[in-house]
Amino acid sequence: MTGKFSFENKSHLVVYLFLSTPLAVLLGIAVGKFFLPWVQATAVFPLYLHTLARGEWKLTSFLMAGWAILVAVLVGVLTFYEPAIMEDHILHAGAYKKEMFHWISTGIGPEGDIQQFLPQHLLHLLTFVVLTLISGGFLGLVMGSSLMNYMSFYVGSLLAEAESSFGVLVLAWPPWAVSRVAGFILIAMVLSLLVLRRFRPSNSDRKQIKLYSLMGFSLILLDVVLKWVLAGVWQQLLRSLTDL
Repeated sequence: MTGKFSFENKSHLVVYLFLSTPLAVLLGIAVGKFFLPWVQATAVFPLYLHTLARGEWKLTSFLMAGWAILVAVLVGVLTFYEPAIMEDHILHAGAYKKEMFHWISTGIGPEGDIQQFLPQHLLHLLTFVVLTLISGGFLGLVMGSSLMNYMSFYVGSLLAEAESSFGVLVLAWPPWAVSRVAGFILIAMVLSLLVLRRFRPSNSDRKQIKLYSLMGFSLILLDVVLKWVLAGVWQQLLRSLTDL
């Protein structure tokens, strides 16, 4: 019995994550255009829901952070080697790449202008909150997958333009983007649990809900501050390391 796969075994959860994430990426590409985020969310949602419903806050955040890193690496590597295929299967990939490359080349664009990026960030956050609440987290994961995919596509594309691959690899995911991803994960956990508590009433998670809400929204605020302060410096560094 001990040899059987079970979500009760934490090592099995990690194995599931490392197997299902690349398979979901490949299957999502094989299924057809724009199906990728739906397949990714479907693959990771059982793991996410199981650990969160059991009150495993740290484990859930650890696994979802691992999932985000895996998605970033997989999509980035596939983009580096097969850019045309990935652009064809990732919603908004080409437009985001064009926007970011233009910003790196000229310093002009939403990335470095708080009056442009702040409304977009607030819209993304509001949409994410609504989708997470109405679906118990699943549609939030679909949106999160979509955002991760086109950001990772940009990173893979940027590496192809690099004069210094190591330098670009270090800078391609700026600290504000990392902060945003982490904040979205924590906020999603809180909102998903609030939905779950409608079917499984409990007061045991009240302190964790407050703590993770505070951390999540603090990370979203940190994203805005870091982007506002550092984007100009980042643009100059990336421009010096690429052919753009």
